[in-house]
Amino acid sequence: MIEYKQTHKQPGSPSVFKRLSENPILLMVAFFSSIGGFLFGYDQGVISSIQEMESFRARFPMTSTENGLVVSILELGAWLGSYFIGAIADKISRKYSILVALVIFLIGSALQTGAQQVLHLILGRFIGGVGIGSLSLLGPLPRWLMQAGREKDAHLVLVRLRGHVDVDSEWKEIKAMTVFERQIEEQQFLKFKIKEELANRSHLQSAKLWCQKEYLRYSNVLRQGMWKRVLVGSTIMFFQQMMGINAVIYYAPFIINGVGITGSSVKLLATGVIGVVMVLCCIPTVLLLDRLGRRWVLLFGGTIITLSMLTVGIFSTLFSQTWPQHMTEGWACVAIIYVYCGIFAFSWGPVAWLIPSEIFPLRVRAKAMAITSSSHWMNNFIIGFITPSLLERSPSAMYYMFAGFGVTAVAFVYFFLPETKGASLEEIDLLLGGGMAREDDELLEQIRRQIDDLEIAQGSSKA
Repeated sequence: MIEYKQTHKQPGSPSVFKRLSENPILLMVAFFSSIGGFLFGYDQGVISSIQEMESFRARFPMTSTENGLVVSILELGAWLGSYFIGAIADKISRKYSILVALVIFLIGSALQTGAQQVLHLILGRFIGGVGIGSLSLLGPLPRWLMQAGREKDAHLVLVRLRGHVDVDSEWKEIKAMTVFERQIEEQQFLKFKIKEELANRSHLQSAKLWCQKEYLRYSNVLRQGMWKRVLVGSTIMFFQQMMGINAVIYYAPFIINGVGITGSSVKLLATGVIGVVMVLCCIPTVLLLDRLGRRWVLLFGGTIITLSMLTVGIFSTLFSQTWPQHMTEGWACVAIIYVYCGIFAFSWGPVAWLIPSEIFPLRVRAKAMAITSSSHWMNNFIIGFITPSLLERSPSAMYYMFAGFGVTAVAFVYFFLPETKGASLEEIDLLLGGGMAREDDELLEQIRRQIDDLEIAQGSSKA
C-alpha cells in the first residue's frame, strides 16, 4: 500500500539550495515565477511615485477622482482576469493561456507607455490588470495536466521539477485528487439531472449549459456550514484592505506630504523605506506563525494597526494647519506609518491569505478561495479609488476610518474566528458547522485504494 502522508526531510538529504543548484529546470521555473511577482509588485507600487513627478503632473493633470481611478483600475482588471481565465485555460491549455495573458499585459503596458491623455492611462492599466489577474491563476502544473488526461506528461513534469527523485507517491496523490474532483462534479451533475449534448448544440444552449455548470460548481459552497466559512474568509479579506494598507502603499508620497514632510527626494526616500520594512517584517511570520497561532497574530496586529492609525489621525487633527512648525511630530507620524506597515506585513498581510486556505474542505476549496480572492481584489479597488478624495477632503478622517475598521477587525477575530493552527478539517467542521470534511476524507481514501489496486493488477498482468 502506498503511503500518502507527507514525508519529512531525512538526515543527510540535500538542502533546498543544493537541490536548486542541481536542478536547472526547477531553478529556471522559480526564477521566471519571481519575475512575474516582481512585475506585479512594480506595476502596483511604482504608480504612486510616478504621480508625484512634476513632469507627469504637468502632462496629465487629474482630479482626485481620476487619480484614484488610474491607480485602482489595475485591481478591477485583475479581478476580471482572474475570473475568466480558468474557462479559457480549459479550452486552449494553461501554456497558451499564459501566452495570451502575457500579450494582454504587454498591450496594457504599451498603452501606458504611449499614453497621450488620462483615458489612455486608465485603459492601459485596466488591460494590464486583466493580464496580471490571469497570470496569478495560471501555471503549467502537474495537477492541471492530470485533469486534462495527460498523466504521463504530469509525471514527466514532476520528475523535472523534483530532479532525480522518486515522485510516484506524489504523482498518485495528484491523480487521487483529480479523480476525487471529477467524481464530486459528476455527482453534482447527476443530482441536478444535467446532461451534455455534444452534437448539434447551439451557442445559446452551450452558454446556458455553461451557466448551469458554474452554478453547480458553486452550489456546495452555499451548503449548510460552508456559507459561514465563506463569510469568515471574505470578511478577513475585507478587513485586510479596509485597514488601509494599500492606501499607504499606493499614495505614500501624498501621505508623507500630508504630515508636513516636503521635498521630492525626501518623500521618495521615505516611500522606499516602507517596502524594505515590509519585506523584513515578513520573515518573523514565516518563523513564528505555527508557534503563535493565527488568532493571536491577527489580534496583536489589528491592535497595533488601530493604535497607529488613531495616533496619526490625532496628530493630523492637531497640526494639519501648522506642520512646518511641528516637523518632529511629522517625522513621528512617518515612523508610526513604518510601524503600521511592518506590523501589517507580520500579521494581516500573510495570515489573511492563510485562513481561507485552511478552513475549506477539498470539494469546495477552489471555488471558495475564488470567492474570497475576489473579495480581496474588489476591496483593493475600492480603497485605491476613494483614497485620493479622502486625502483631499480630510486626511485625519481617513486615518480615523482605518482605525475604526481596525477595531471592528479585532472584534471580529476575537468573537468569530476560531484558531486553525494544527486543526484538522474535521475539527473545523465542529467549529464552523457542516460535515463535508469527513465525507471528503472517506471518498479520497477509497480512491487511493482503488489506484493502488489498479496498479497491482496492471503489474500482475505485465508479469
